[in-house]
Amino acid sequence: MITKLYGNITHNILLAFILVLFASCSNNDKPKANPNIPPKFIEREPLFKKHGQLTFMNGIDTLATINIEIADTPEKTTKGLMYRKHMEDNNGMLFIFESGRRQTFWMRNTPISLDIIFINAEKEIVHIAPNTIPYSTKNIPSFEYAQYVVEVNAGYCQKHAITTGNKIDYKRQ
Repeated sequence: MITKLYGNITHNILLAFILVLFASCSNNDKPKANPNIPPKFIEREPLFKKHGQLTFMNGIDTLATINIEIADTPEKTTKGLMYRKHMEDNNGMLFIFESGRRQTFWMRNTPISLDIIFINAEKEIVHIAPNTIPYSTKNIPSFEYAQYVVEVNAGYCQKHAITTGNKIDYKRQ
C-alpha cells in the first residue's frame, strides 16, 4: 500500500513536470520582458543628441545642411552610430580627430546602412564610402589622410550631389 501511494505521488509529480515543460515550450515567439530587470537597465536605442550643424558646400553653394552629433572622444568615436536602428535624413554624426591620418571605420553593431565621408584637415572631402553594409566588420578605409569623418544615411551623398572635392563647415551649438 505504501509503495503504491508513493508510486502514485511520483507518477503525479512526473506528470506535472511534463505538463509544465510542454506549457513552457509554446510557439509564442515574442520575447517576454524579465520582471527582475529594472527598466533603466534594459538596452535602448541611443537617442540623437544635436551638438551643432554641418554644411556641405560646392565652392560657395550650399549642397545640404544636417544636424550633427559630435564624436570627439575615444569613447564616443568607438561607439559611433552603433545600435541606431534609424536616423532622420537631416541628421548625421561628425567624428573629429586631433590630426589627419588614414582612418579605418567599420559597421560593427550598426544596423543601418550609411554613407561614410572622409574629410581632410582643410575640410575637403577626400573619399566617400557609399551604402555601407550593416553589421559588417570589414574595414572601410579613407585611403587619404582624414581628420574628420561624417556618417549620414546611405544614399544621402548621391541624393544631394555630394562628391570628393566638396567642402564642409560645421558649427557647435
